[in-house]
Amino acid sequence: MQEKRILNIVFSKPDATDPTKKHWSQHGILIIGINDQGEERISLKLNSMPISSDFDGWFSAMPPKSNDPNYLPF
Repeated sequence: MQEKRILNIVFSKPDATDPTKKHWSQHGILIIGINDQGEERISLKLNSMPISSDFDGWFSAMPPKSNDPNYLPF
């Protein structure tokens, strides 16, 4: 079995109550692995899109937190 690396696809915007903090929302996952031919394969699964005037089209990919109850490795 090939090992896969899974990253959360997230978007951040300034927190409404504290401008020094950011509010992060998860919108999908990025899977990085090796296909049967030994080549790197990258797959993206988007579950949603941000509805925010702050969204400029850019997401970030971050490792999941080990205690993240919303993380679904699918």
